Amino acid sequence: MPQPSSVAELQLEVLGDWGVETTPLELLAAYRRLALRLRAGDLGTAAPVFEGLEGSVAFGMADAAHVGGLRIAGKTGTAASATTAETHGVFVGFAPADQPQIALVVYCGCN
Repeated sequence: MPQPSSVAELQLEVLGDWGVETTPLELLAAYRRLALRLRAGDLGTAAPVFEGLEGSVAFGMADAAHVGGLRIAGKTGTAASATTAETHGVFVGFAPADQPQIALVVYCGCN
């Protein structure tokens, strides 16, 4: 990731709108690592992150991923291209939220 050279770039980076480049498979690998950490009971200072991911599905922007009777943790996002004006929707998460068995990424491309 490039270092932000202004306050504006830093603010956009925090929102994930500048300087962050990843692939859907890299996102999946990152969430798999989070899920394994949760299964091992190694929350540490990241406990609020896990709560936020579950809250995003329970009552936030990722509500469409909610499945009755199953606690899911995840996050939605928008992926932009450096070469076109098209954007793509992304959901990445794991379930069950308290003892993950699966991690997944859903990438909705536009044509």
